[in-house]
Amino acid sequence: MKVTLADEPWNPTPAGSWKSPAPTPRPRGEDVWRLIRDDHVMSCELRDESRDGFGWEVVIRQDGELSFSRRCETERLARYVAGALRQDHLTAGWKEDIEKGGA
Repeated sequence: MKVTLADEPWNPTPAGSWKSPAPTPRPRGEDVWRLIRDDHVMSCELRDESRDGFGWEVVIRQDGELSFSRRCETERLARYVAGALRQDHLTAGWKEDIEKGGA
């Protein structure tokens, strides 16, 4: 019996022939503040992505894991958002990280 393509299901990528490329790590931004509570650390960084047309990004990490991010049109707005988030967390009981210099 002759096997034709019509007899076999079409598979554009046979098993094991394709591997997902490793994600390209994004460069870290400017560390703006760092807070601690119990054994947890929260930090904020600002990323300037305005050259790519994306404005500025505020990134909050808790224990190194991404917790929150927001894009802002200008650096001034991004710094305002970062400061407001810092104040909210201080009000909620977080403390300045003295070892890292706080804000």
